[in-house]
Amino acid sequence: MGDARIAQLASAIETAVAAAASGPATVAFSGGVDSSLVAMLASSHAETELLVVGTPGAHDLAAAEESAALLDLNISRLEISPTQMVAASQELAATLRLSQQEVEFLLPFWLVAREATHPLLLCGQGADELFGGYERFRRPGAAPDLAAEVAELQARLPQREEAIARHFAAEVACPFLDASVVAAAEVFP
Repeated sequence: MGDARIAQLASAIETAVAAAASGPATVAFSGGVDSSLVAMLASSHAETELLVVGTPGAHDLAAAEESAALLDLNISRLEISPTQMVAASQELAATLRLSQQEVEFLLPFWLVAREATHPLLLCGQGADELFGGYERFRRPGAAPDLAAEVAELQARLPQREEAIARHFAAEVACPFLDASVVAAAEVFP
């Protein structure tokens, strides 16, 4: 039974990525499991650009490049100085009504959207909420309601990621938040 559930989940993710990657796409790439899976699957369906953002010398840049090499995919690296980061944060805050925490969280996506060469942005948003990936979910005594976490994220997308994409005349797709992926994941305890 477990193998069938895993196969169904894998099929749902692959189908969601394939449906989203209907044309050239830019993947907001961190090199983590979620964006790596989206990038790998998308690259078999469409021209795919991987874009990572970070400050000079950041571990995240090197990790993303290493992941892209393992996937045999090309990656573009956007290094920004702390001064440029502050300016971009101010631009993001002036454009959308977000909390400071949301600005900090969404800044890499804002920069990817700004620099993307394709009109479709793919991201791994939702994987951590769907599969309990955040450390806060694993703390002693934690009892996360992952379904509520996913629903809350889905409710915020229009005001955040979708608004950022529209600002840069793009669209965004988050395959892990596709209804079939969520349904396939919910069968796991």
